[in-house]
Amino acid sequence: APARSGARGLGRRPLRGGRMPTYDLDGVPVEFPYEAYDCQLAYMKAVIRALDGGHNALLESPTGTGKTLCLLCAALAWRRQRESRAAAQRASWEAQVDGDAPAQQLGACPRIWYSSRTHSQLKQVIHELKRTSYRPASVVLGSREHFCIHASVSRHSGAKQNALCKRARDENRCPFYVGLRKQGAKVKTSCCDIEEIVAACKESSVCPFYKCREEAKEAELLLIPYDYLINPQTRDSLQVSLKNGILIFDEGHNIEKSCESVASFEMRAADLAGAIGEINDAFDVLQNDACSCEEALGEMTADQLMTHLNILKKSLLALEDSLFTERLERDSDTQRMMLKRPGSHILEVFGRGSSRGDGILPKDYKRIATVVRKAVAVLTFEMESATSGGLYLDKLQSLLATTFRAEAGELDKCYQVLLYEDSAEEAKRGAKRKATDFFSEPSTATAREDLPRTLCLWCFSCSVAMRELQEREVHSVIITSGTLSPLDGTAEAFGVPFPVVLENSHVIDGRRQLWGGVLTAGPDNVSLDGSFSQRNEPAYIRDLGLSISAMASHVPDGLLLAFHSYAMKENMLRQWRQSGLLEEISGKKPVFEEPKGHMEMQAVLERYNGALKEKSGRGAILAAVCRGKLCEGIDFTDRQCRMVVMIGIPYPARNDLRVAAKQSFLDCRGTDGDGRRWYSREAIRAVNQTLGRVIRHKHDFGAVLLCDSRYAQKDRLSGLASGISQWLRPQVSVFPSFDGALAGCRGFFSRMAGVPLVTPAAAVQRQGQPQAAAMAAPATGQPSSQVEAVATGHARAAASLGLAAAVAAATGPGTAGGGGTPLSALSAFWSRAGVRKRPPPGGGEKVQVAVAPATKAVKAVGSSTRAPAAPPAAPGRSPATPQAVGATPGPAVSSATGARTTKEGPPPKRAAAPVSAYGMPDPAAWLKAAEALLPRMEHERVQEQMAIVREQAELVLSGVAAADKKLIAALKAVAEMLLPAFCFDSPEDERRRQALVRDCGMLLPKLLRPLWRTEVTELLKTRGDPCKIW
Repeated sequence: APARSGARGLGRRPLRGGRMPTYDLDGVPVEFPYEAYDCQLAYMKAVIRALDGGHNALLESPTGTGKTLCLLCAALAWRRQRESRAAAQRASWEAQVDGDAPAQQLGACPRIWYSSRTHSQLKQVIHELKRTSYRPASVVLGSREHFCIHASVSRHSGAKQNALCKRARDENRCPFYVGLRKQGAKVKTSCCDIEEIVAACKESSVCPFYKCREEAKEAELLLIPYDYLINPQTRDSLQVSLKNGILIFDEGHNIEKSCESVASFEMRAADLAGAIGEINDAFDVLQNDACSCEEALGEMTADQLMTHLNILKKSLLALEDSLFTERLERDSDTQRMMLKRPGSHILEVFGRGSSRGDGILPKDYKRIATVVRKAVAVLTFEMESATSGGLYLDKLQSLLATTFRAEAGELDKCYQVLLYEDSAEEAKRGAKRKATDFFSEPSTATAREDLPRTLCLWCFSCSVAMRELQEREVHSVIITSGTLSPLDGTAEAFGVPFPVVLENSHVIDGRRQLWGGVLTAGPDNVSLDGSFSQRNEPAYIRDLGLSISAMASHVPDGLLLAFHSYAMKENMLRQWRQSGLLEEISGKKPVFEEPKGHMEMQAVLERYNGALKEKSGRGAILAAVCRGKLCEGIDFTDRQCRMVVMIGIPYPARNDLRVAAKQSFLDCRGTDGDGRRWYSREAIRAVNQTLGRVIRHKHDFGAVLLCDSRYAQKDRLSGLASGISQWLRPQVSVFPSFDGALAGCRGFFSRMAGVPLVTPAAAVQRQGQPQAAAMAAPATGQPSSQVEAVATGHARAAASLGLAAAVAAATGPGTAGGGGTPLSALSAFWSRAGVRKRPPPGGGEKVQVAVAPATKAVKAVGSSTRAPAAPPAAPGRSPATPQAVGATPGPAVSSATGARTTKEGPPPKRAAAPVSAYGMPDPAAWLKAAEALLPRMEHERVQEQMAIVREQAELVLSGVAAADKKLIAALKAVAEMLLPAFCFDSPEDERRRQALVRDCGMLLPKLLRPLWRTEVTELLKTRGDPCKIW
């Protein structure tokens, strides 16, 4: 269908028999795998607006809003349109010029560089890409450490691995590199993650590393960790131009720190000693076995390399002397002996010679780089016996590249030199330098009694890396994350313009699904001030523990307790353990601590999740640390995190040398207070990242509690707390008393306890509507006008299946109860949580009375036998009411006329199945099975559409004619999501998917099950696929 203007769903475009919504966003048709939420449309429009204008964009959108999918669809749709226009221009130009005229490059189409922090995050990007209709030529780029499959080379890393790889290739000792030339074309990298690429290459005996480098030359979409893009040396090694490229930094809340890190270095005494030691090792090899090193030397002779190594060693010894000529002073903040100077002072440190050698100048860098490369090749020549990998020499080359890349003016503007004296413990941990020397005089480092010194060149402006990217003439830079706030300070720090800025809303209804509070005082009315001077006060520690204990009683499932540092966590838990408070808290919810080591992390999470599954239903508490793995890297969904409690304010550690230096640097270079603003921005960004754990998808709900009075200013949020993410900020209230906060928290979770898990938002929206049971037709023996409308609509829907007779039987005057309808069973199945399992007197009973004949009529049609008549009612009683499937006979209840009604006999026995409060097979169990198979977005959409089925069924009962069509449309949407057009299932996954489709029908009342089966059959028929599900 032709695209219509505006951000509305367009005519659905056929896709291999499937159907995919298409949206016209600023003139660009964007195909999206689902019906897009408003916040997703806003996000994609911002991406397209940036690409149209060649602008940079800073986009914040909360976790769970589908940022990755939106980025891919918007960027690839824009590129597809740009490519089509370029092709049309070329065709038009070729038609107008002489065929002998030279070709002209028209409308070059930008390549997309999609970067994220880790390869595991890129794997999720590939997973999302497979769900779209876009199939660009794509490839994942990484280091040899990730790709190498050579038995010997893969055991090493860094410079040593690179040198061993080169030698294996030069000597044709790598079968996979040889296989690349022979069978490389057979391996496809598009839409494959790094594990899939390695597996495919291994199967075909092809080198994955060089296969991906080869594919990168022509790829339209390149996926890469973002350190590879912002590190100049790594970026240059890719040998792929960034010109006119679209650079996307996903999960970009760490990009500022990464930009500063790659432009900085630290050189310890151990590093300098290690580099000199490796020069000694290379010299020994050249002296003893020069003949066998000819291949590693290339055009250079052994004597020439030894001469250059001597010069380099003299320079390093002179650098050592230069460091010790600097006079250090005791710093009042850190109490360490140190020297702080502007960035350009590094040139003086390196250039200053001594009696033992000349200094290192910028003009010497290329020569040193060549010498280092040759030395590393010599050290790694013997593949199996090589022990020294040239790691220190390689590090030396990198720090020299960082030093000489910038001009003196930029060094002063963006960098700071710090030279400090190591502590006695740090000196003991340092590696000892070899005492052997080429020269007669011993090294003064071995004779010195001074403590070792560390030289730092720290970049304190991420603008250095960003400007380098802009100088590559890129088309646009897009930085996105769920936690970029506060955006004004973030945009300013990057030092390049960001004309497009978006602070997006969430897909949830925050007023219904989120509760937030600032707790300024505990139960004993002690001010919860976690500042440095107050955090160790016994009264503060006790009242904080009492607050957690009280909250734990009212929070269901998992509670994430976030401390601002490991030290604070350990101190608090120790104090609570000694006072008995920890035992009191653990009595309500068991407490699990975040370990410092990565090896123990998985075990802790398994125990935590195991506690959440216990039948006691107590839940559990996870004590974590801001900026740690649990608060930034782990995805907590639904019951894993119903509440986040933030203890204190996670300011960067003041005793950290780099933190103190940056704060001082910003105060000196900018306006007064710039350092304090950066310090506060780092804290609130960590808060946002931690609080974001609580909501992970559209149907999630949870609470956040900020336990520190510094988040409040009287009865409002403080200036610091005003930096909380926009989607969360309006829901956070300040509670001057503990009782008010506890009451608010308890009320929120009590209300949410009455909402079905499948769709909290939908259930809340129905508040104020009459109960479905009350909508049943009166038992007059004749159908009401409401029920007639319902029955007529569904008779039409079922007519194609030959069920019209069954519908008529269910709604005719002969039906017991007189007012029955095929959909009346839904009022029991989809009734709001909190309603009793048995229908209430005066209406609910009539609905169930009507179910039995309808169900039996369908069964009779299917078996060509007459449906048995409903059992007659006893005198003075209403007709017999069968129990819901799986329920046990209950006590007598009152009928509409007030008479007592007894259940006459148990229901027929059926196979055991999980039973919900609705008396049907448990929808939660089915949703859990669906979650294991479907991507998160599809799973959310399934929940949403099943909610629509519930809502429309109740509206049908109330006589809304349009609800009939909406109900069928919702069933159709569920079928499309359970059976996507593009599917990469294994045989086992295919069997699970088919079982999921069959079981979905079993969640419906019997009369609607054929309708579900028809929708599934028709869907597969339109795609030309046979239906093998039933």
